[in-house]
Amino acid sequence: MAPIDLNPHFIASAVLFLPACCTLFILPRQRRALLLSGLLSAPLALLSWQHVPCYWQPRETFGCITTMEDLLFTTSIGIMSWFMAVLPFRGRVTIRPEPREVVRRGVFCFIGGVAIIEFVMILMGTPTAVMPATLMAMAAAALILLSVRRDLLPLSCAGGAGTMIYHFLGLSVVTAVWPATRTYWNPATLLPYEVLGLPAYELIWAFGFGFLWPLVFGYICEARWK
Repeated sequence: MAPIDLNPHFIASAVLFLPACCTLFILPRQRRALLLSGLLSAPLALLSWQHVPCYWQPRETFGCITTMEDLLFTTSIGIMSWFMAVLPFRGRVTIRPEPREVVRRGVFCFIGGVAIIEFVMILMGTPTAVMPATLMAMAAAALILLSVRRDLLPLSCAGGAGTMIYHFLGLSVVTAVWPATRTYWNPATLLPYEVLGLPAYELIWAFGFGFLWPLVFGYICEARWK
């Protein structure tokens, strides 16, 4: 009998989706916000082409415009980022999403983010600079949103720290169980040092996304302090 050919990238994406599902029961008052955060972050999977294969080239199950792994990851990271952001503040944060504003602001943030990344990529002049370009675009977007919603800074700080820890633990488990996944990253695009065996860019990106996403989601859905 032939052995079952398991795809570690898909399994890892599915397993890391489980903690995101658990957050719906840990913070039931934030359940609607967490679900909406995951829904709004899911389209970020359409941007995976910017990093594949320049930054990394994982084994994928199937996909056309995007892949199942990317959809699982972007949905779970959106849920976890908002969860980490509001966890220290419990019931002090609410959202007041207006459907038209959610669509309008969501499209604006998506297109604006892509435009900033592409602009920085053009300035840097090489496709291998995709991660620095992404980080610079995230920093620029965060500064713009903070100028509008400075009150969300505490959420950003909590989201950045918590998401980095979540991403670090998840990658540590994946690379320990499936050591071959370490070969997915392109060495030419990585920083010359690691953090406990993981590419430093991964942790910097996780902090940056966790810092930025509460600003994006809070802006789109009119997050307010009680």
